[in-house]
Amino acid sequence: MSLLFQSFFLVSLFFTSESIEVIKVPNEFVPGKHQTIIFQVTNHSDESIQPEMKLQLPKGWVLITAPPKFKLNPKESKRLLYTVSLSSQATKGSEQITIIMAHQEIEIDRKVITVNVKKIHNVALDVLEKPKYLKDGENFTCRYMITNKGNVDEKIKLLSRKGSVKEKTDFILPIDSTAFVSVEQLIPKSNKTQIIVNDLSIYLQDADTTFAKNIPITVYPNQSRKSNVYHTYPIEGSLLYNTIDNIADKASFFQYDIYGKGFLDRKEKHYVELIAKGTNNSGIQRFETINRHLLVYKYKQSKIQVGDFTFGLSRLLENIRLGRGALFSQDIGKLNLVLFYNQLLYFPSVKNQMGSSFSLKPNKHYLFKFNSIYREYVVKENNSTAFSGIFNYSNETTFLKAEYATSFQNKKTGFGAFINGLYKKKEFQLNSDIMFTGKDFQGFYNNSIFNSSTANVVLNKHFSINTQVNYNFINPKDDLITAQVAPFNQSYSSALQYSKNKNTTHKVAFIYRNNKDRSEIEKFNYIENALRYSYKYKSQQLNCQLGGEIAATKNKMSSQQYVEGTSYSAFLNGDYSFKKKIKVGVFSDYLKSNRYTAISVDYLFYGASVSYNPTDKLHLNVNYRNNFPLEEWYKTNSIFNLDFKYKHNARNAISVVANYSQPSNSNEKDIFVSLKYDIRFDVPLSKNKNLGNLKGQIKCDEIENVSGVILNMNDITTISNKKGEFEFNDLTPEKYYLTIDQSTYNRNYITEQTIPLEIEITPQKTDSLTINFIKPVRINGKITYQETTQFQSNGFKNKLPQLILKLDNGIDQFFTLVNERGEYSFSEIRPGDWNLSIVTKGLENKFEFVNNSKTIKLISGVNQTIDFLVKDKSRKINIKNSNIQLKIKN
Repeated sequence: MSLLFQSFFLVSLFFTSESIEVIKVPNEFVPGKHQTIIFQVTNHSDESIQPEMKLQLPKGWVLITAPPKFKLNPKESKRLLYTVSLSSQATKGSEQITIIMAHQEIEIDRKVITVNVKKIHNVALDVLEKPKYLKDGENFTCRYMITNKGNVDEKIKLLSRKGSVKEKTDFILPIDSTAFVSVEQLIPKSNKTQIIVNDLSIYLQDADTTFAKNIPITVYPNQSRKSNVYHTYPIEGSLLYNTIDNIADKASFFQYDIYGKGFLDRKEKHYVELIAKGTNNSGIQRFETINRHLLVYKYKQSKIQVGDFTFGLSRLLENIRLGRGALFSQDIGKLNLVLFYNQLLYFPSVKNQMGSSFSLKPNKHYLFKFNSIYREYVVKENNSTAFSGIFNYSNETTFLKAEYATSFQNKKTGFGAFINGLYKKKEFQLNSDIMFTGKDFQGFYNNSIFNSSTANVVLNKHFSINTQVNYNFINPKDDLITAQVAPFNQSYSSALQYSKNKNTTHKVAFIYRNNKDRSEIEKFNYIENALRYSYKYKSQQLNCQLGGEIAATKNKMSSQQYVEGTSYSAFLNGDYSFKKKIKVGVFSDYLKSNRYTAISVDYLFYGASVSYNPTDKLHLNVNYRNNFPLEEWYKTNSIFNLDFKYKHNARNAISVVANYSQPSNSNEKDIFVSLKYDIRFDVPLSKNKNLGNLKGQIKCDEIENVSGVILNMNDITTISNKKGEFEFNDLTPEKYYLTIDQSTYNRNYITEQTIPLEIEITPQKTDSLTINFIKPVRINGKITYQETTQFQSNGFKNKLPQLILKLDNGIDQFFTLVNERGEYSFSEIRPGDWNLSIVTKGLENKFEFVNNSKTIKLISGVNQTIDFLVKDKSRKINIKNSNIQLKIKN
């Protein structure tokens, strides 16, 4: 009675205060991992106790470690550490863990805690079956196994870029279940060994994640590539019929384009590239309908260009120009020298120009370059000379390129400089491109300032911030074709980006803009402070971007009074891919603003695009948009564009291009339609009459189908067909060594001939070869050791060493060791006459080898057993009559 009273008294004391306290519990319990929980228990009574602790876990959870039994003195506290393990398929969501504290089987206190089990997307993709090798022109199938090792049912979408999935491509894969998927694929015919890839991609819809498996498989041809006995030079020719219609011009004309590039010799030392373009109407410069001819010759480290070519010396001195002239380039180790002379085709004020470039690349990190150019103008007083130096540096985290240039004209000195850099390390990235040229600088740019810099910092896996600076006031010396005046543009922005995952992005940005038109008739001049939001979503099939902006706009078109207002804009654009053949895109951009007028006006820009590529032969792209904002009127903009191409075969194709565009700074419209036929042909340069061929057949009396045997001859590979036939074509006359991949034929057979086979190819002849597969012979046997019966000391007894046996037929020799039981064997021996013997060198004095050399005749598929006898030689004792004196030294 007294014990019961004490127990109830202790319980009442415990329940007046909390005896169990949670010290540490994970925010999320991760399936498949161990988790640690820490509790603290307190004895609030005046008596010492030895509590009994019990931890109740959800179903399937396992207790890994628990504290040992312990004693608590009055008012004493103790921390308890428990380690629990969750299975990889533990149910996601909320679960309860209960800890109970008892004394003498009477519960004192309990604590129930609710924990969250993390959602785990874990799908494994494994290759179940795949062919070891393939023959061209066949269909083949790879089989995959998809296993859901996570704790949620997965909505799965399957896709193969190279083949076709034979089962359902959309399905739900329950927890701890497996699906089997087959991907079938056609092997294109080829006359050379190739590696093709069978692939399967899995898109987890809930996780918005894609992963894939690629299986490379070697495909062997049935015959090696038949080389063209002629060494040829490849040429591509095109015939075009063009139609142009606008206010200024209306014409139809023909045009031809010829391109060639390749080596003139078989040793590939002399390389030539040529371009020839011509038309019966070369006066429409805007569409670049010009006569152009170019010849490029390369030999080792030298290059010569003669004719019409685009040339860029450096960004500051001469960026990209089309001219007629010559260029010479020479590499000397780490040095490069370039000399050039040309007459610019669409720059009438310049008569000609010449210059040079010298560069040094001491290692993979550094590059130093010095450039010079002299321009002779039609007006001689404008002749100029300019020089520049360029420095490049790069490593794993940094890229830096800088140029400084100086020019001289009419006793005026001008200068320019630019620096372009990238620095990326861990979560920080900086990009910068800054350029400046003075008013007196005579180069590609004049009186220009340009700055485009961006800094990006990744805060964590979800958040990043970036800031951007753009300042664009460039004045390139445009030619007749590219003449345009870009507007002045100045902008600063700072943005915060949130990425829920790699497919979904939210972005909020503050932007300052200052845009001004620099054309003869000013169309815009405004300042804006804007707040912009954008959302971006990207998946396998769908790309979508939408957002909006609100801005305080100040229109500065009027010099007397600025017009202030509020601008609103919204945009939506996206594209969707239907399987692998069709891609459809749309875009819309709405703007209500006073940027261009004194009052707010509504503007709506919209468009669409379609891309259709059903096969490798057919391609169709169509783009349309209704209009462009005034900021883009300084350049030519395409309103409607159609691009169609049909490739009949490797040598013939037809294409149609139609374009409806708006020229720069104009309300006019241009219509341009071009019908084009392409043909590719090879011009024979020399003939190699000394090539030879090898045709062969693999035969086996017991097997009808001997296909799939891979044969290698030096670096050439082929594979046998069902009849065992194979070919090696157009071989240079010399010695070859033919080998057979043993993994591709039945290991119960061997070749009758010894492999590798030495083959001498005869010029202008087709040699024949038959390879017979036969069953090999196995020789087994045992060596019996007969010891002497003579009585002798142990020190004089012989011990038979490990013996070596030799098998020889006069051509091939094989050796094998005898094991500790005296047994030996030879496997995969060809039939015929052989000699089998024990290698006795150095052993004749101690042992007698009975019938040591044996001649045997081996028959295909018939194994033989041959034994040997080795005897111990008896020692002879010689007795002499003479006396022997022994001397003993002290």
